[in-house]
Amino acid sequence: MIKAILERCARIDVGKKFVLVCVMTGGARDEPRTQIKKFGTIVSEVQRLGE
Repeated sequence: MIKAILERCARIDVGKKFVLVCVMTGGARDEPRTQIKKFGTIVSEVQRLGE
């Protein structure tokens, strides 16, 4: 059996008008902490996403 360990997982949904980012953190036995942020698609917003 492989031991399940979840420390960090991310998803980026890219659209024409905005980008949604979801990050989940936490151990396999813990309730995950979820953060969801929305960014625009202009250069300054994409740079903010990178930070």
